Amino acid sequence: MELQILRRNLGPEASLIELVGEVDIYTSPRLKATLQEALETGIRYFLVSLERVEMLDSTGLGALVGGRARARERGGDLALVCAQGRLLRLLQITGLRHIFRVYPDEEHFLAAYRAEGVAAFSHPVIAGGSNDAP
Repeated sequence: MELQILRRNLGPEASLIELVGEVDIYTSPRLKATLQEALETGIRYFLVSLERVEMLDSTGLGALVGGRARARERGGDLALVCAQGRLLRLLQITGLRHIFRVYPDEEHFLAAYRAEGVAAFSHPVIAGGSNDAP
């Protein structure tokens, strides 16, 4: 199926990657390539928006996990924007909601980014609390 990938810089080392469509075995290599190309240009922090994703399969999840691992190898990180119940449930079932910092929308992320800087990309450690971003 079709996947559109929109990229916009948030700062000298940060990018927003907006995914539109289906992220599956056929399209996830494009997501991997987009993240890798950005890393090669010095981007270390990613906010990936899943708001307009219609379908996300295990290869798409793998691309996100791999992208986060590569960003962390360079001292960066990867956070998600996701408010869709079915995708949040998928992240919960797979245990990935405990790995990624998840924002309900871009505005919440931007508020955290203004307040915390690049720490807004990293998963907060909250003893006994929720793993979700504010």
